[in-house]
Amino acid sequence: MTNPGVQPVLTDGTLTLRPWRADDADAVHRACQDPDIQRWTQVPVPYTRADADGFVTELAPAAWRDGTGVIFAVVDGSDALLASIGVVDLDRPNRSCEIGYWVAPDARRRGVASGATALLSAWVGEVFDIDRVELCTAVDNRGSQAVAARAGFRLVGETEHTFRGEPARMLKHVRDLAVGPR
Repeated sequence: MTNPGVQPVLTDGTLTLRPWRADDADAVHRACQDPDIQRWTQVPVPYTRADADGFVTELAPAAWRDGTGVIFAVVDGSDALLASIGVVDLDRPNRSCEIGYWVAPDARRRGVASGATALLSAWVGEVFDIDRVELCTAVDNRGSQAVAARAGFRLVGETEHTFRGEPARMLKHVRDLAVGPR
């Protein structure tokens, strides 16, 4: 897939995954000031308003446009920003991808991460022609490990992953997608 047109909107009736908009930058900037987002994800530290502007207007749209992935804003029925989720590593030769996400502090412990992860995983296989979705979590990040389990992933073991440019020991969770005729 390359440049498939307009990035779609996905919904499960409660959560909506939609393309990022320029007017999301303030909410992204606020969310990414959270120490846990800065600890567990690869957002720049410190996280500036320019980082947020670049994320919503350049980085996220480029992934879809270039066919290298997809990054969605996760919102509720009132369009309030709850989280970010996306395909952060697309491995076409191995027919797999990795999903990454963060959840705004006031949206945690409400099923946002597991719901968005399950929704994206169910959709991404067909669009990117992949069979396996991976999610890597820090060994100490029990919250994300629980998200992976609730979203239908199974723990397959430890892996070395690059985190902020350095090798880090992580746990790898996978979800094999139903494979139909190709």
